[in-house]
Amino acid sequence: QIVDVSDPAHPQMAGHYYSRSLPTDLLLFNDLLFLATWESIDIINIKNVETPHKLGAISSGATSLARDGERLAAGWGSCYFRAGYCEGGFRLFDLTDPERPFPIGDLQFNELPGYDVALANDYAFVTGKGLSVIDLADLEAMQINGRYPVEDGWLFASKILLDGDLAYTIQHTGLSVFDLSQPTNPQWIGSYTTMNPLTDLAPCVPRI
Repeated sequence: QIVDVSDPAHPQMAGHYYSRSLPTDLLLFNDLLFLATWESIDIINIKNVETPHKLGAISSGATSLARDGERLAAGWGSCYFRAGYCEGGFRLFDLTDPERPFPIGDLQFNELPGYDVALANDYAFVTGKGLSVIDLADLEAMQINGRYPVEDGWLFASKILLDGDLAYTIQHTGLSVFDLSQPTNPQWIGSYTTMNPLTDLAPCVPRI
């Protein structure tokens, strides 16, 4: 849904787009919206917000999206609770032609979900049962270069938010904070335990 909030007290629906499967994340890039779903990543033209329309799609689904310059990262992950098995992955695309993203990297995780992803300083930070770090300097040798595991607990909607050398992540017990001053060796700093699972993170914008 696209909502006009120019008058915050009276938000108005401006337009909408129906996806074929469950939406999981979205990312804006100029007049394009990348909408991640379980089945695909839809590329939607939103220049006219009243009539957004699909230009194309990346055939693989995702649970999260992130962008750094002309790189688009897609993370995906899920856990099969009855079998006790998790899987996930990380995909990287070139956005030189944003309407036709070109795949430049693919990494599959065994026994490890990759629910959410963030990009910074040529690294990808993936969360889901802990925090994993992928060095993007050499895409041909791309692998997990560092990890802080959280093996127990349910997956829920693991999220990550970067702030300089700090990473705030949602794990099954609540909010965790990591030191990323040495990116391939993330260090746990502390946590805040919540009674119920958290679902999302957002930066705090101070009032002027």
